[in-house]
Amino acid sequence: GLRDASGGVIDGTTSDGILITNGQNITLRSLTLQNISASAVRGLGISNLTLTGLTISNIGAGGDFDEPASANLTGVVSVTNSSFSTATGKFFAMKNVSGTISSLTFENNTFTNGSPNASDFEIFDTASLTTGTIKGNTYSNAGTISPNVAIAVHVGRTSVATMTPFARLDVENNTITGSNAGMR
Repeated sequence: GLRDASGGVIDGTTSDGILITNGQNITLRSLTLQNISASAVRGLGISNLTLTGLTISNIGAGGDFDEPASANLTGVVSVTNSSFSTATGKFFAMKNVSGTISSLTFENNTFTNGSPNASDFEIFDTASLTTGTIKGNTYSNAGTISPNVAIAVHVGRTSVATMTPFARLDVENNTITGSNAGMR
């Protein structure tokens, strides 16, 4: 996925740049999303999502898929070859309390300047992640706002859950520089 904006440009909005609700087989490719005070891409109830070659800058949040009490992402999820810079919120966040992500590929992305947790992956309650990789990403001064984490992975359950979630996730060959805590 080239980062050449051939998929279009969304610039200067106070609402979400792209909002997807209950979508299936969504692919966003070669888009530039910038100067957005809310989320660049926000989604709930999405099955099979591909984000590739995106350039996201000067935003509230980048990829925002962490609404509480939802299966925000299921099926095959791929975020690759994208650039995230200068955010007041998280660059990428997903949270599932139900549903199954059969495959997660989070590879070859760059994150620079700001954001509390640069990338945040949460699997709770009856949710599961069959297989996933976080690989070859570069974090530079990303995750510099408290709690200061470049990669955050949470697997657990809430107090009302009756099951513990399952997740298999390989994290390898990521480069983390600047003032952040790396991985939690």
